[in-house]
Amino acid sequence: MLSRHLLLGFSLICMVFAASQSRAFSTASVEIHHPSYDISLRYPQQFESTEIDETIEQQVQKLQQKALSRFKSENAAEDAPGKNSLSLQYTIPYQEHLTLSLLLTAEMYLRGAAHPYHQLLPLNFVDGQPVKLADLFNADSDYLAALASFSQSALLENKNFDAKWVLDGSSPSAEHYQKWLFHPDGLMIIFDTYQVAPYVNGPQKILVPLSKFSGLLKKDIKQAVWGR
Repeated sequence: MLSRHLLLGFSLICMVFAASQSRAFSTASVEIHHPSYDISLRYPQQFESTEIDETIEQQVQKLQQKALSRFKSENAAEDAPGKNSLSLQYTIPYQEHLTLSLLLTAEMYLRGAAHPYHQLLPLNFVDGQPVKLADLFNADSDYLAALASFSQSALLENKNFDAKWVLDGSSPSAEHYQKWLFHPDGLMIIFDTYQVAPYVNGPQKILVPLSKFSGLLKKDIKQAVWGR
């Protein structure tokens, strides 16, 4: 169920059927227009796996509740321009039966702020179950070092980036590699805005080829995701 805070404004939930790679799902849409804020959310539901639906729903609720809390606590001047808002869109970069990657893209604006706050929220599933990066690899493998080595080299090809900023934000720690997506050719690593570069550059995405970490993967994961 969606947050009860939705009762504060006008709420509309509709389901629009779509399909991806012959696997049906639907889009849940929520529109709330309140005197002090606007919320517009679109996210997928009705997958074959209820675990997928529930995980997505929990993430959306968490995002929405965080935004409502920020809206209530904002202390902008009465004559500050703009209106508090939250919008959410999604894409499905990878889907093969019950193995898929979903990318939620949120934009939150607080009245009077210089610019909106953007957040990328990837969710990944294998056989209908949510997985973390560590779940993909053998327990004794140094997969973070492999991902970091390629990612850092790719990021440093941009000569406008500060090398220390890049290296600090992409060092081989679990904290720096929380956001990622399955890709037919490997893993897409996502670095948040400010993590490895200034705001103006936005989030950075690095595709790490499968060949760079294939030998570190669990066999069942390699077969389920890449069919190898």
